[in-house]
Amino acid sequence: MNAEVLIGDREVTRLVPRPLHAASLGEVHARPFTSISEPSPVMYFAFDTSGSRAQTDRANLAALCEAHGLTARAPVEKHHRTPFGTTVLRWEQHSEFTIYTRVG
Repeated sequence: MNAEVLIGDREVTRLVPRPLHAASLGEVHARPFTSISEPSPVMYFAFDTSGSRAQTDRANLAALCEAHGLTARAPVEKHHRTPFGTTVLRWEQHSEFTIYTRVG
């Protein structure tokens, strides 16, 4: 995707996206923000899950979901959002950390 842009009276400038632009934009859209109604309690935890801890964390999430009759995500997924009783649990696994957010 290239675009020619006229800025003021200047010549046309060709804008060329960075090589990882599409992948980065896709990642942002794959993890939409969680809507929160006010007032609402929010619990936010981040854990170091680098290396082998990532697989342990993923297994623990699957066990938690299974224990409550919820469907866990496939092993390749990096985020999951599910109703959890009267709350919503959101899980995001990044390269070196995992975030758990509980809303409600």
